Amino acid sequence: FFPRVGAHWLQIMSRRGHVDGTKPTTLRFEATVCSIRHATDPTCITAGGSRMELSLVDMVIQNDMVSIKDKHDGRQSPERQPQGLCMPKPFREGVLRLQAAQPCPGGGAYMLQLNDFDGLSVTLLVQPESTRGMEALGSVHGAWQPGASDEFSRRTDSNSSALYFYYYGMLQHQQNMLQDHVRTGAYHAAMMENATDFQGKAVMDVGCGSGILSFFAAQAGARVVYAVEASEFARYAERLVKTNPVLGSRIKVIKGRVEEITLPEQVDVLVSEPMGTLLVNERMLETYIYARKHHLVPGGKLFPTNGTIYMAAFSDAALWNEVSNKSAFWMHDNFYGVDLGALTEEARMSSFAQPVIDQIPPQVLVSNSVVQTFDFQTLDESDLLNFEIKLSLQVSRPCTVHGVAAWFDVGFVGTSCTRTLSTSPGNPLTHWYQMRAVLREPITVSRAGETITGTMRFRAHNRQSYDLILDIGRSRQVYDLKEPYYRQLVHSYDPAVLDGMAGGVAGGFGGDAAGGRMYSSRGDASPASPGEETWWV
Repeated sequence: FFPRVGAHWLQIMSRRGHVDGTKPTTLRFEATVCSIRHATDPTCITAGGSRMELSLVDMVIQNDMVSIKDKHDGRQSPERQPQGLCMPKPFREGVLRLQAAQPCPGGGAYMLQLNDFDGLSVTLLVQPESTRGMEALGSVHGAWQPGASDEFSRRTDSNSSALYFYYYGMLQHQQNMLQDHVRTGAYHAAMMENATDFQGKAVMDVGCGSGILSFFAAQAGARVVYAVEASEFARYAERLVKTNPVLGSRIKVIKGRVEEITLPEQVDVLVSEPMGTLLVNERMLETYIYARKHHLVPGGKLFPTNGTIYMAAFSDAALWNEVSNKSAFWMHDNFYGVDLGALTEEARMSSFAQPVIDQIPPQVLVSNSVVQTFDFQTLDESDLLNFEIKLSLQVSRPCTVHGVAAWFDVGFVGTSCTRTLSTSPGNPLTHWYQMRAVLREPITVSRAGETITGTMRFRAHNRQSYDLILDIGRSRQVYDLKEPYYRQLVHSYDPAVLDGMAGGVAGGFGGDAAGGRMYSSRGDASPASPGEETWWV
């Protein structure tokens, strides 16, 4: 289950293979009413517990781009019943529109629990919509928010967005980004070297944070800069603007989300740092694209202009063993008198479902890299909801492939020159690091030049991130980009130690970039004794 932004849909991935295409098919689902939110008093929520039938109104078969609807075209009244759908061919993925059988008392909204084909649970909001009866809106994490008034709110879980803006409202996290001199220096160089694109122009800084890019735009000669920031850091940005009046006199700080604010004019240039882990995490690229559509003059400049994701096979037995052994704790058969072994396999599956974020030694990469490029000048938000990268990885030597490594670049295409900000292995380290998807079942390659094929699908969810579905070899694994294993907090590598090696990670611990404190194995903050185990938290 995952959301489709901009429309009230429920998307369902079916693992049953296909629906019989030889005759009309009517699908119905049963849901448990877990609560009722009353329209007259939205703060009043009562417990549910009754069963409710949801029936299919229409379906779009996404992977074949076939639109199929019943004869009422999704506009039936509560008294009508769906007439069934004819499936012309087998399908693996589609969009369903569902309708609830009973209206909610008092014109309120149902919160429902719905089970999918694999028994997984999804929470839905069922909201009345005029004469069309009750429509099931939402996704696995409740993407549709009651009272949502803008695109960001409609696609984002409210708890996720609250934590997101709280995080970016803190000084230490803004400092972490500012002190990434690869990042900050690349933006400064790109804007100064293309000053003709800024001179006398109106600029919008999308998610300005500290306002550093706004100051760079002013340095490059911008007439006015609209610095838009939704977090509480906007007040700090305002303070910096006031204490730097030479540049700050041309910077206007606007507190609010890009999707809900208005500007006094269309701008000539957009600047932003919308990249998250593996480029797309946090889903801020969609906000950047929204700003282009609604606030940029036709033909205006974007800094950055494009982004590229790279993927390659890696061989790293030490990492694989580390991930595999993370679940060893659950093998305890006498943990304070309790046998934990029943959860060992689930714990192992969970460990392998976490993407690993760390600094990748270039020596562990064992294939060519495949690329997927996004042109921010033409990209649509919908292009980022569900896309895949085809993998054709030619392995350079006999080895065991333990997974797929990934990183990204962004390009700044200006009138005078083009600059690239790269997060690739072997380049100066950035706060994004790199990412690895570790396979539960590694692939043995017996000869040099052997090609491994598959796909990596990116499926957006409303916690501002993605599920990554890796189909490679004979296996499928799902990773949650929102919940990675931040390995860089406990490990770093020494290039001198690894020089000439094909795999493994040397000992050592993160420094200032880890943003943590070193603790001794005693569990306190006292300095570690010589030879005593230490770790970063």
